Amino acid sequence: PSAPSLSLVEAAGGEPVGGALGAGPLFGIGLRSVLGGLPKDSPANIWVKFVDAGETLSRRHFAVLGPALRQASADPRIVAVSCTQHARPKSDVEEVSAVPMDSVEGLLSSGNAELAAEELEGSLGDLVVRAQTLRSFMESTPSSVLAHSLCAHRLRCRLASSFGKKVQRLPAPEGEWMRWVHLGAVSPASCSTALAADEADVSRGDVLYKSISTKATGAAPPTAEADDAGQVDSGPLAPGSLARTRLSSPERAAAELASVRRRIEKSLVLRAGEKLTRKELRDTAHELMHAFLQEVGLGEVIGIERWARETSEDLAVRAAKEFAIQVADE
Repeated sequence: PSAPSLSLVEAAGGEPVGGALGAGPLFGIGLRSVLGGLPKDSPANIWVKFVDAGETLSRRHFAVLGPALRQASADPRIVAVSCTQHARPKSDVEEVSAVPMDSVEGLLSSGNAELAAEELEGSLGDLVVRAQTLRSFMESTPSSVLAHSLCAHRLRCRLASSFGKKVQRLPAPEGEWMRWVHLGAVSPASCSTALAADEADVSRGDVLYKSISTKATGAAPPTAEADDAGQVDSGPLAPGSLARTRLSSPERAAAELASVRRRIEKSLVLRAGEKLTRKELRDTAHELMHAFLQEVGLGEVIGIERWARETSEDLAVRAAKEFAIQVADE
């Protein structure tokens, strides 16, 4: 899925400066390109507006943002302004990818669309961020993360957790839709745990499913050489345990393992470029794996502890390497 596009906004006039720049699939790389065109001593009233793929901005979008940005520019504590108001198709209406500005009002009037104000997971379209803040974010983020699909997730979490800073919430005027959201274009890879299974997920899922299914039915366990996918320990499983899990097939098992991999990556990308002890890394991975096993119905399965421990540690070590985390021995 496409990453958000970017445009520069000057608070003095509340209008975009220059045109929008499509960031393409690599959000962080596109962000670096935009900021590279600005002087390092950019004034405080220069902001970056994010526009998700498939979005249409309302005619009054920047007119509503302008006063808020002018006010925020004078307060150094405010690092971003967020307006979550949006229009979107109702759940029972077939969604179209592109809606002209003049058509949105008609869709709302006919009842085929609705106004909503919740923050959308995987979207940055509600945000306008101070350019100085984005530059600091870029400088503290390893290049490998800038090229990763979780770069936008790291940015949003950093904005929300910066000490002494805040994201200013902007309520939209009554009836103003601000932006049309094409929900199918909001990238699940950027924030959600939804993620396509890779080759390692498929291998682990196959081993896990076969091990659990054969033990649950009392059949002889499959023979397999130890590899990166690991094996579930050979302890007995309670009869019917497979039926109580979400692992209905090897493909489903692979999808579930992709989701736990994503959870570990989402946690560790926030520590990118930092130093962690090996114990901190293990504890983070074990906690997320334990929560996952409980959710999918495997938390009480006898014989899964060793597999869960080894798998979670392997996922964490790989993520730490990708995110340039320095792992120190205790």
